[in-house]
Amino acid sequence: MSIAYLGRTQLIANSTLPHGIQSLPDFQRQSEPSRLHNLAQLLQQTIERMFKIDYDGIPRGEVKGLDDSTRTRMQTLGLRKFAEELVEPMLQPNWRPGPCGLVAIDKEKGGHRFLAPPSVVDRIRQRGIYNLIGRRLAYLFSRNSFGFMPGRSSLQAVMAVFEAMNRPDLDTLILVDIVRCFPSLPVARVFQEFKTHIGDRTLLRWIEEYLRNRPPQKLVSRVERKLRNAGTLIENDLLSLNALRTRCVGVPEGSALSPLACSLYLRLLITDFERHLDGAVLVHYADNLAVVCRPDQQQAFCDRLVEAGRQYGLTMGEPDIIHRNDGQFGEFLGYGVGWLNATANLTVGPKAALRLTQRLREAYTPTTTSLDLRNTFNERIVPMIAYYRHAQNLLSVCGSGIKDYLVADREWVLSRLTALICGWSKPYQEPYQETEWVSDDWSDAALSCYGDGQHAGDQKPGMDE
Repeated sequence: MSIAYLGRTQLIANSTLPHGIQSLPDFQRQSEPSRLHNLAQLLQQTIERMFKIDYDGIPRGEVKGLDDSTRTRMQTLGLRKFAEELVEPMLQPNWRPGPCGLVAIDKEKGGHRFLAPPSVVDRIRQRGIYNLIGRRLAYLFSRNSFGFMPGRSSLQAVMAVFEAMNRPDLDTLILVDIVRCFPSLPVARVFQEFKTHIGDRTLLRWIEEYLRNRPPQKLVSRVERKLRNAGTLIENDLLSLNALRTRCVGVPEGSALSPLACSLYLRLLITDFERHLDGAVLVHYADNLAVVCRPDQQQAFCDRLVEAGRQYGLTMGEPDIIHRNDGQFGEFLGYGVGWLNATANLTVGPKAALRLTQRLREAYTPTTTSLDLRNTFNERIVPMIAYYRHAQNLLSVCGSGIKDYLVADREWVLSRLTALICGWSKPYQEPYQETEWVSDDWSDAALSCYGDGQHAGDQKPGMDE
């Protein structure tokens, strides 16, 4: 039984299912034309709901991520007809998405991250597919898996690590990341995970096409030549670019479905590893792993991580190991995590501190008026530093960010920062709040045609949105 079906057989209101279908089993027993038609209807409804919920109506509000031509087309046709225009070509048996772009982003430690963003219309389609399946697949993940799941965030992952570090029996923290995670994922094995939990072949074909979508070969060669001429091309860059030349290895970063594919595949590695924790705590966010354990477990866990990565075709980076009494800190998702005087401590990590100070200095200039200063502070600075509210060194980092700037108003900014940060510095009690998963009849209906994957409905997905 599929997790999407959730064992439900009760009647559902006609308004939640297309064309007056009375129950979920009826949705599974349709003819091929009806199945395709209703799947298209469900994806169209998903796209409509996505924009209505996220952006409060297409014709009236600004929509992020849309180019002018797409926005104009959407406003001209209206949201419903625009969604129909997007979905209709996908029903053709020979449909394929348009080619991706390719952008090379410099990494701080050298090398590049290659993003292959899809076109605007393909990004909308992908997001619609993700919204159709993402929440139901969230049941598969453990409570300490936080990456790219509804209602879960990187801050929750940091706080889960922080809570584990406060346990008196756990004195060692192991931080490790997966090297070139997205370019190394085996597409066939990733797609097999989708097939395990999704039974509709048309939906599976859409997912596979997007996972195997690649930039044009000429564009890949042009980017490689440009980086080689600049002298910044390294071996890992070549491996990532070669992955973009084949449809067998790697999923394109910048796609809305790639994070879900990555999390779904890494779930296998995490599940295997969690069987051997023996009281330790494993926290997982995308390709970042943190293990809080006893000192005698350190070597065994490091070896097991390397072996698990090899088993699933992935390469683990060099682990960063921190002990309770050594006074060292490691970086995890922008935070410095470690023990100070044998007490768990959080600070703003070096990369995050650099970004904070740069943005503070960019936001304020000597010509900024007092009114602009206050507006900018409330609109841009407060949301920016709110994420790091639990860091012990946040005030000193923000103070250095405005050093030698705003001679007239610097004291006002510092006093405002002090009031905010001191108001935030309350003990953090729970890294996440478990709530009952609220069933969405419409979402259940959308997934009732899925296949015979393992049912995991008894697990709670963690903090809901």
